Amino acid sequence: MPRRKRQDEPGTLHHVTNRGIAKRTVFERTQDVRFFLSRVAYAVRRGEIRIHAYNCVTTHFHAFVESPRGELATAFRRIQGEYSRYFNRSRRRDGTLYRRRYHSKVVNTVAYQDNLIRYIDANAVEAGLVAKPEWHMSSSAYWYARGEGPLWLTRTLVEARAAARCGTESFRPDLYPVAFKPMLSPGHEEWILKRLAAGEGPPDALDDLISAAPTKVLSWMRRKAALADGTEIGMPLVPWQAVEESLRLEADRLRAVQPSDGRGCPWSEIARAGLFRDVCCLSYGQIARITGCSDTAATHRVRRHRALLDESTQYAEAVAIAAHRAFGTIR
Repeated sequence: MPRRKRQDEPGTLHHVTNRGIAKRTVFERTQDVRFFLSRVAYAVRRGEIRIHAYNCVTTHFHAFVESPRGELATAFRRIQGEYSRYFNRSRRRDGTLYRRRYHSKVVNTVAYQDNLIRYIDANAVEAGLVAKPEWHMSSSAYWYARGEGPLWLTRTLVEARAAARCGTESFRPDLYPVAFKPMLSPGHEEWILKRLAAGEGPPDALDDLISAAPTKVLSWMRRKAALADGTEIGMPLVPWQAVEESLRLEADRLRAVQPSDGRGCPWSEIARAGLFRDVCCLSYGQIARITGCSDTAATHRVRRHRALLDESTQYAEAVAIAAHRAFGTIR
């Protein structure tokens, strides 16, 4: 099966990551990280990439990368190849160092950018290397929190986002840990990884829906329901845990409007399955496991959800409010 061509138009932003084969360590000493980052610096100087954020931990790396000329593949093929040769020579080993070719995902919304930076920063804490992201010297968080750093680190985008998130006109180093709180919930981590693994797909609706009023969210859901064929899962917009929490706040309202759909299934459970499918992009099997029903019941609930969006204004409004609240969790 041929490899899928990467989306790498000039100016595109990417989440790039790779890890060692069989979960082996790829950064074992300080000089390993220095050599790897020196290869990154050379790629920046050649104009192939710009680096907005990065983190090197023992078994893998993450980077928030801009591709000014559409040369992402050229840059990371060279970076990884040169580092692999250095690593093997210094250990007197041979063979593959990485699990696979580097993985990349286009980052095309501001909300995704913000949460990606938080996710990248959190890696060193989750690996048990430091207590706070800004203490890890092999990461961009270390430099942003100090207002300095290597010349090859492009600081303008992240610093502008930090200032905007804190409501200030200009960036200060002390704002960084406040703007990009160090840890994400497990649900948000899962969401980042799902978006990384997903195909490029259609344009990402995330930013529009975060800023939209519930009526616009409802309009989007109705369009999606009209186009759905029951097979395309698409790009997850929010973690399913966020939908679960948001629906708890609307469950009483849904029960008050209509206890069930006439077949013994509460409207709250229909909304749960429908939103899991439409905005979290879970498969029917995943919906069944989370909700404790059969695959057939999950499929029925999703179809009933899409029908109710047009049949009941009260149902549609309650579900749109729940979806809008869930989108707000990924600011």
